[in-house]
Amino acid sequence: MADFMTVTLVGMVSEQPELQVTQTGKSLLKVKMKTSRSSKNAKGEWEQKDATSWSVTAWGQLAENAAQELREGDVIMALGTISQREWEGRDGAKRISLELNAQHLGRSLVSVNSEREPKKDTRVNDDNLWAREMVEEEPPF
Repeated sequence: MADFMTVTLVGMVSEQPELQVTQTGKSLLKVKMKTSRSSKNAKGEWEQKDATSWSVTAWGQLAENAAQELREGDVIMALGTISQREWEGRDGAKRISLELNAQHLGRSLVSVNSEREPKKDTRVNDDNLWAREMVEEEPPF
């Protein structure tokens, strides 16, 4: 059955992501993310509205990969399941946390930070690599 609680969020990383390892040896990445929507005001200037803070978690290999790629200030996309958790603050007031358990997580290329060091391309640089592995027969289609 399809998971109907799956959502996609696009927003900005608001704090440097934190990679941890659980007692059982599984990687866990915690990312703070802010989402908002923008609209123009009467003066024609863009304003951000409805800002929401999210706690995003990623596990295993996704956590390790994302920890290498994501930085504070990056615009990211996160796809996963959401939950709402109530908790009590130190002052005794009840609080609500919005959390997303990520199935997919990565930087958005809509806005690229030009100050960031470009990632080196580690792909094989042989254009004919897959062609050598093909069988010299006509395709069955």
